[in-house]
Amino acid sequence: MARSSSKRPREEDKEVETKKKIKSGPEDGEGGPDRDEKVPTGGRMTKEEKKAITAARGGGVYIPPHKLKRMQSQISDKKSKAFQRIHWDALRKSINGLINKVNTSNIKMIIPELFNENVVRGRGLLVRACMKAQMASPNFTHVYAALIAIVNTKMPEIGELCLKRVVMQVMSSDSRDMKKINSSEGGSSKGRGEVED
Repeated sequence: MARSSSKRPREEDKEVETKKKIKSGPEDGEGGPDRDEKVPTGGRMTKEEKKAITAARGGGVYIPPHKLKRMQSQISDKKSKAFQRIHWDALRKSINGLINKVNTSNIKMIIPELFNENVVRGRGLLVRACMKAQMASPNFTHVYAALIAIVNTKMPEIGELCLKRVVMQVMSSDSRDMKKINSSEGGSSKGRGEVED
């Protein structure tokens, strides 16, 4: 009995800790809708807004265009969470689609389409899409590098964001590699490439 009572507070502590964790919002520079902000319509959401948010959060669930347009027309307040979520998801899908389409022969046509999107608001989405696409197909690295270079000429903050994220990813992967090497050497303080005498 003592064990069950000693486990209970620990389980409750874990639950309390998970409840206290801050919900992860948009990453640096993504400008997505704030999940914790108050809804401007008196604090209560209408049934249509709740339905639109749950439908839009489908996590990749296909919504036919006619249903999406119907949901957008039902939401009258442009500052509501539902409206912001629907437009954020549409921007994400559009940017991902353009990044997935780009290659050496059509980059000239994709760039104007990309600039027609709200890349200032979706700069984090653009950078993330490029990085994921490059990791998925390293043969097209030069295409994604050219795309970011072109975008950087018009909007240097997007190039800066891409550079910061790539450096952070390399640094974190390097630190993981160093931990693996050090643990395999039995805690040796030697770095990579150093040979013991």
